[in-house]
Amino acid sequence: MTLNRKQAPPFQALSTFTLPDATQLTTASGIPILGLASVQQEVVKIDWVFDAGRWRESVAGSSHFVSLLLDKGTASRPAAAIASALEGLGAQVECSAGADFFFVSLYALSKNWLDAFAIVSDMLTNATFPNDELSLQKTITRENIRVNREKTSYLAAQALRAAVFGSSHPYGSTLEEKQVIGIERSHLVALYERFQLLGIFAAVPGTAYLGQLASRSGHWPAARQLQDFTHSVTAGAPIQHLAKEGSIQNSIRFGKRTIGRHHPDYGSLLLVNHLLGGFFGSRLMKNIREKKGLTYGIHASVQPYRYDSLWSISADVNKVNLEIARAEIQNEMQELADAEVSDAELQVCKNHFLGALVADVGTPFSVMEKMRTVFLHGLPQNHYQHLFDTIRQIDRARFREVARRYLAGPWHQVSVG
Repeated sequence: MTLNRKQAPPFQALSTFTLPDATQLTTASGIPILGLASVQQEVVKIDWVFDAGRWRESVAGSSHFVSLLLDKGTASRPAAAIASALEGLGAQVECSAGADFFFVSLYALSKNWLDAFAIVSDMLTNATFPNDELSLQKTITRENIRVNREKTSYLAAQALRAAVFGSSHPYGSTLEEKQVIGIERSHLVALYERFQLLGIFAAVPGTAYLGQLASRSGHWPAARQLQDFTHSVTAGAPIQHLAKEGSIQNSIRFGKRTIGRHHPDYGSLLLVNHLLGGFFGSRLMKNIREKKGLTYGIHASVQPYRYDSLWSISADVNKVNLEIARAEIQNEMQELADAEVSDAELQVCKNHFLGALVADVGTPFSVMEKMRTVFLHGLPQNHYQHLFDTIRQIDRARFREVARRYLAGPWHQVSVG
């Protein structure tokens, strides 16, 4: 049979979307465990999530350095022993400090997972944060900051977050050299001792693993109610340009605070963002890349945090095209708010969004991450099913209503170059 490359393959619109049901257990101390026990391969992934991100910092940068040093030594294992043991088991540990949460993830072969679990448990309860390791990581981090500060894209992203939220706000701050210099071991220990384990999330090849995980996690105390940290938003100037000597490129960023996952308009806003600049067929890509040739790529995204959300647009252009690109971005935003989209354009956008949503849960680990998001943000269990249905049902009138409502109002504009 000869393939006809001029004829598109048959297309069938998605009509349903459901996540598998999670198995929920509770440790003896009351910590919830959410598990997906349908993993086909002999691999285990376990996530420990703590209420200890940048939002909880007393000293800026402390959560970042805890993430770098958590596997660099415990009371019974030096860093080399931890690394050697994990390598011998075919296991890997990843630590990351986000704006709202602190994550520790273990990937292990199912036949070795108990031994790997014991090592992580030791890290989470007996980390020592050696001063020599801290000194090394401070040197590496300072060098990384110096390298990043040569990039206009890094500086623009940094300046936009600071303009929208304020440079001292957890969602607007960026780690600086002077803060790295001031970090001490005592700062890491103080944050580590305040770690609150919110939940354990696991993707495993069978329910028996979840029972073993629960029985071996009972020594961790349940999260207690902490006095909440409050952070005031102190927005900066609406339009900023930072000159970068020697740069032939200019990085542009537009941004504003917007609604989060709990708002009834959230799903519709995501579709508006998608048509504006969320995929290759978006308005911004078609105009500013394909028609005008001003950039290699331009992208719009909604970043929902725990307590706020950021809507942003980003592009890199030749310095001489800065004002043209800025004007074209504003024109596309205004056009999307003023005129109804065609049925055909809206349908293409919806199909792409829904296809990407389904593709994003193509593995057990990615399904578990969706379940984790639902739990950590206190969302209803049918959150993603509701999002899917919202996108499918939105019509041109509703789309325009949401576009006009949320595209309106002041946007911060930052350029660096």
